[in-house]
Amino acid sequence: MFEESNTAPYTISQFINLLNDQLKPIEAKIIGEVTSVKISSKGHVYFTLKDQDVEAVVDCILWKGRYELNGIALEAGMEVMAVGHPQVYPGTGRLSFHAEVIERVGEGALKEAYKKLKQKLTMEGLFVPERKRPLPKLPHRIGVITSKQGAVIHDFMNNVGLHGFEIMFIDSRVEGQEALIDLSQAMETMKKQSVDVLVIMRGGGSLQSLAAFDNEAIVRKIAAFPAPVIAAIGHHEDVTLSALAADVHVSTPTAAANLLHEQWLKPKEQVADVTNHILNRYQDALQGARDEVSGYKEAITGSYADIFSRYKDFEHMIRDKVFSKYYHTLTNVRLFIHRESVDRIFRTFEHALKSSGQLLDSCEKIIALNDPLRPLEKGYSLTYVHDTLVKSVHDIVIGDTIRVRVNDGSIDSSVHAIDDKK
Repeated sequence: MFEESNTAPYTISQFINLLNDQLKPIEAKIIGEVTSVKISSKGHVYFTLKDQDVEAVVDCILWKGRYELNGIALEAGMEVMAVGHPQVYPGTGRLSFHAEVIERVGEGALKEAYKKLKQKLTMEGLFVPERKRPLPKLPHRIGVITSKQGAVIHDFMNNVGLHGFEIMFIDSRVEGQEALIDLSQAMETMKKQSVDVLVIMRGGGSLQSLAAFDNEAIVRKIAAFPAPVIAAIGHHEDVTLSALAADVHVSTPTAAANLLHEQWLKPKEQVADVTNHILNRYQDALQGARDEVSGYKEAITGSYADIFSRYKDFEHMIRDKVFSKYYHTLTNVRLFIHRESVDRIFRTFEHALKSSGQLLDSCEKIIALNDPLRPLEKGYSLTYVHDTLVKSVHDIVIGDTIRVRVNDGSIDSSVHAIDDKK
């Protein structure tokens, strides 16, 4: 006989709830052959898996959202692996397996599914280069989806460079078909972050371990993501469909980091090139101005020599005219000598001589005042380098040979020091 207990008995619903509380944490993977498939009006899928070796079956349920995410059209005779937990349905008291993830079993089946989906998406134009978006030139907000476990995230962070990136990281499972839910939720969350670039990463592996990245729902989410996507997904033999749909595909997280790093290096190099171009143009303009100033100096020096020559010509002309006037006056004297008295002749000659002398003195004063060499008599000097008048310490350099003109000659010397202090 059972011992009498003071504990009140469970109702059926309470007992089933107790069972389900205990069963839910028991997550399991089960493999079996699909024997029947039924899709309800709401899109939920009810199917049965049986053991191929012994007579054992289990009823399974796959809710609509999960079924669409998994992207596998269940058919009788198909061998699949399901991931989920057991649960008792209160309405019938029957135990069923609530699947979250299903995937085809066997390398051959996976390859066949890969080929069919690749062909389908290729026909839709999902992989064409024209659909690819270029990476922004100066990305700032970088979204990263990968597992926090392992070396992938560390390799990426160690190589991305110091450009002030704002990294938004979401930890996600990336192994096998079980990563579907995490990857899908992570991308939905990342859509709200307004990132400039999304990087999805994982290491290489077998076709089965990369199954989530060959999933139609994940591939379409990558293609439709609002920002350019870099797929740093290692591959075994075939490139994953997610990588084909991404805007940029690289094989390692280090390569993805270097790609973002280069987006900042290119503008820096362009700025350096433009800066050098501006400096070169400035130097050319400055040299042109210097050449022009040098031309002006030569012109001024030539003008000075011309003025000096004209001064000499003018001086000779004045003297010739004066002496000519003297001669003319003497001729007049001879003409009048027979008609006028000696006193009148000498008075006329004296007046003419005085007038001519005053004119000569006035001309000489004007010439003397405008003589460019006049300051030399006071101790000043003129300095020339290469026959060019020196007006500034910047006109000469150490080692130049200069000629210093003073009142009574010139002095040649060599420049040993320059002091630009006033």
